[in-house]
Amino acid sequence: ISARERERARRRAPGNLDAWELVQHGLSYFQRFNMVDRVKAIDLFKDAIKLDPEFAAAHAHLADAYWIQLLYTDREDLPQTIASARAAAERAVSLDPHDPVAHLALGRMHVVTGEIDSAFDEIRNAIALNPNHAQGHHLLGWAYHFGAGQAEAAIPHYDVALRLSIRDPLRWTSLMMKGSALSFLRRHEEAISHCRQACQYPNGGFLPHMHLAAALGEAGNREKSAAVIGKIKELEPAFSIDFVRSRFVGRPHPAFLDNLLGSLRKAGAPE
Repeated sequence: ISARERERARRRAPGNLDAWELVQHGLSYFQRFNMVDRVKAIDLFKDAIKLDPEFAAAHAHLADAYWIQLLYTDREDLPQTIASARAAAERAVSLDPHDPVAHLALGRMHVVTGEIDSAFDEIRNAIALNPNHAQGHHLLGWAYHFGAGQAEAAIPHYDVALRLSIRDPLRWTSLMMKGSALSFLRRHEEAISHCRQACQYPNGGFLPHMHLAAALGEAGNREKSAAVIGKIKELEPAFSIDFVRSRFVGRPHPAFLDNLLGSLRKAGAPE
């Protein structure tokens, strides 16, 4: 139903859309991980807020769009983008404390700013409000993995997200991050398999390929990882170890970041 609503909104002229339809239109761009579509999503969410300043979902999705934009933000602009994302998430929760998407947006920003206990509280609040929210379970796994450095604790939550999101266009995120966690645990064949599945989704940009290269590098398969590095450079010409380090803004757990960068070096990523 959600996919149909997004498509219906996308086909209508933006000037004829109400706030809810603008959000649906924005979500159709939000699910594509590139700078051009990300800016379009942000603009549409802002337009929805102009029409209805108290529409909590518009603020929540704006916060999420800002968070993804961090991947494409210059270093000097990062503090402002983080502040904008957090303000939008806090506004969403204040407007509708019963909206799970609002709590997830705020939980994600707590992870980015290193407030991991608050992150777990917000994400669990979201899951309590909607136990079938696939992205809620994914984000709980991500908080354990990215924010707390606990890859093994993350895997069951990625599994729940995958079970709930068979047709979710963002399913690749759970496949990718489970692959990353499996690679951390040296379960190489499983890690590579999950990352390869994530790469089959056309809307993931360079990210799933990056984690596939890391998994191949950690498994010692330099020849195949070199080919994947070439694909990453096609999708993101600026890709390098320094690029990855600068784009993982906020406070990833050192265990997560050190493992990822070390695996990418083994894969042959340029410094």
